[in-house]
Amino acid sequence: MHALFFRTKLERIAVLKEEAGELEAMIAHIQEKVEALIQNHRALESKKKNIEQKMAEAKATHKEIVVQHLAAEGFLVTTEITENGVKIKDLQRESYFLGLERKRKVGVIHKLKEELNEEAKRQALKRQIEEKIKKEVHYEHYFSEQ
Repeated sequence: MHALFFRTKLERIAVLKEEAGELEAMIAHIQEKVEALIQNHRALESKKKNIEQKMAEAKATHKEIVVQHLAAEGFLVTTEITENGVKIKDLQRESYFLGLERKRKVGVIHKLKEELNEEAKRQALKRQIEEKIKKEVHYEHYFSEQ
């Protein structure tokens, strides 16, 4: 029975460790995606700033067609920046919840290890008590024969 108890707990710990490792890998992958999106976001911001500068120059020289073209391009870049920001927030949210799940699994692992340690201590105490009882019974039996 005790061997089954220990084996079951150890198997559960192994499964949880594997799942926690998978979650860690998923979180790392998401973080890489977020970093790439942040770099893209910065590039888009720079592009938007460049477009705004060109628009100001075009307005100063009264080039209305260029201004309209740049305004349309600026709108597209702004839309892309917004979409990029949404993607970043969604990935960060996903990473957060995966982190919570990983933390929960690690907590269960610690709890199972504590249970194993407590059961091992219980078994050791039980063996010590059994040995003492055997010694006392043997000791009493020895003196009762004399």
